[in-house]
Amino acid sequence: MNPVFLAFTTSDLSQYVGWPIEIGFASNQADGSTKSWSTLIRPSDNWDVKKWSTYAQRGHGIEFDDLLKAPAPADAAVRIVNIVDAQRCTLVVLDKQNDHRLLNMLLAELPDARKIMVISFDELLGARNLTAPRLERVNRYYQRTQNVLRAEASAAAMAYAYKQADIT
Repeated sequence: MNPVFLAFTTSDLSQYVGWPIEIGFASNQADGSTKSWSTLIRPSDNWDVKKWSTYAQRGHGIEFDDLLKAPAPADAAVRIVNIVDAQRCTLVVLDKQNDHRLLNMLLAELPDARKIMVISFDELLGARNLTAPRLERVNRYYQRTQNVLRAEASAAAMAYAYKQADIT
């Protein structure tokens, strides 16, 4: 399994309400490094821009006006498809239901909409049958980094935490 960690920053702090404003990826490399990438996402005409929370903005620090200059949602969707196709990876997210909803919002912007499956971070760890000490290392690391409100940092936190399990 080749996990690539995917995270979103959203327009609202409430789950299942907002739309994606930033997407972040991270993956652990064979040389031990972790690579990450993110982009802001311009709101789609199909999304309700009234679901912009000033409370969320204070948390993540992303200004609405910055989103108007960001790449289109279809561009972010193409990037996701290219990563999945090129790396033959499994996308790993924290909140499977909400993150899959956000992913599908982006994929719906493509002319040939496609489905991409995701698994949760918990499912990934469960599939690895980790020993208790390894699982404790992962959890200890992740607990210290879980309050990150930006997509790239959140994806990287999952990747670094997964690295703590010493899975080769």
